[in-house]
Amino acid sequence: MYTTILTLYKQGNSKRSISKITKIHRKTVSKIINRYNESNLESPAPYKRVSKLDKWHNEIIELISKNLSGIRIFEELKSQGYDGSYPLLSNYIRKHKIQKNTCINRISQRHY
Repeated sequence: MYTTILTLYKQGNSKRSISKITKIHRKTVSKIINRYNESNLESPAPYKRVSKLDKWHNEIIELISKNLSGIRIFEELKSQGYDGSYPLLSNYIRKHKIQKNTCINRISQRHY
């Protein structure tokens, strides 16, 4: 959508005609074109959503290092003021690949 609007704009089409061609509201077309004129960016800026668990990251790692389960970690965080859900916590742990042995250096030795 973003690229199509900018391509049509560079070809000399008006905002209203771009809106009719793409079937996108003309205010949205105007926002995209204005953003392009101000910053000269060809693609939309990525949106980084902040997680509720970002501020609990170090606490989560500490609790995992104590060999606590996901449910137990959830209960500990709840008692400390965490207001999110358990699925959010388990997905966060999975997404960041936080495992029990995150800080262990592995040295492999071969014995022949």
